[in-house]
Amino acid sequence: AYGGLDLGSTTDLTGLVLMIEPLLDGEPWLCVPFAWLPDEDLQRKADHDKAPYVVWKTQGYLDTTPGKAVSKRMVAQRLSALAEFFEIVCVAYDRWRIEDFLSMAADDGIALPEMKPFGQGYKDMSPAVEHFETMLLNGQLAHANHPVMNMCVNNAICTADDAGNRKPSKEKANGRIDLVVAAVMAAAMTMKTENASHETLFYDLNQ
Repeated sequence: AYGGLDLGSTTDLTGLVLMIEPLLDGEPWLCVPFAWLPDEDLQRKADHDKAPYVVWKTQGYLDTTPGKAVSKRMVAQRLSALAEFFEIVCVAYDRWRIEDFLSMAADDGIALPEMKPFGQGYKDMSPAVEHFETMLLNGQLAHANHPVMNMCVNNAICTADDAGNRKPSKEKANGRIDLVVAAVMAAAMTMKTENASHETLFYDLNQ
């Protein structure tokens, strides 16, 4: 398995996407999203984002952590637990605020898989976006109509440079896109495991 981590402000949406490689040729990769928000002011965030977060929490599509900020400790604990269940070779991450996350995990004795940086600029993200789109268009990616993922997809806007390279833009987006960023990074890692049998885990923490 492989993963990706995008760590930003703890007050916003935290997204995790698990991509599971098919056992049989011709079957799609299975995209399994997870999402977190702080429990405090959840209804206010729902009103602001025009998203039924309270309903999604009740339905099990959204997890919350106590207080005003998403608990990075709880996220690290989930990642560690998943690493015990799946063989996660490495987790790619956005460098933003990653040192605090890694230091906290180390101080708490939380065992994480190997962590590797993943560039968020056009150079790295553009091939990832293209591969993600190719997987979708070719029916190589399936997910169970997860509503938080659907929201992020609907909100997502890609920006392009003069050479036509593209990346998801959190600044230009119509709302939260964290699960899309996670899924795009996951798609990039599936290119590297095309002939291997792994599960792919990706994190996108906070827009």
